[in-house]
Order: sequence, then structure tokens, then C-alpha cells
Amino acid sequence: MHGNALEELEDAPVAYRVVGDVLESLENRVLVSDAPEFETRWLTQLMKADAQATVPNVDNYHRVSVLCQLFGLGARHAV
Repeated sequence: MHGNALEELEDAPVAYRVVGDVLESLENRVLVSDAPEFETRWLTQLMKADAQATVPNVDNYHRVSVLCQLFGLGARHAV
């Protein structure tokens, strides 16, 4: 998320309360990003807020895209 004013975040839940929702929404899904190193750093900080030892893996979008093309899979079915 970019461009949020601080006023918009005043009523947002604290980080450790968000961790459970994040993990639940991920279930068995694969996270994909065009900036996996950045997302991994952010997730590491979020998981530390709730003392979670395991940080979800973030795969590289470009790698996943190539694999989808090679195997003829739509992105929805690949991850």
C-alpha cells in the first residue's frame, strides 16, 4: 500500500493482530511479487510482531510467469 495518509492509519489494528489474518488468508497459496526481497523483509517484520518463526516464502513474479508460459498454465492455476 502506498500513498496512505497517517490519519487513515490511526484506527488500523496493530501489527501483531494482523498476522493471524494474513496467515489465514494465505492458507496454501503461494505469494508472488515483482519485488520478493522487499516483500520478504516486510513480512519478516510483520511475523516478528507476533513472534512467528516462519515467514511465508515470496516467489518472483517473473519466474512464475515464465513457468506458466512454459507449461501452458494460467496464473490462476499455477499458484
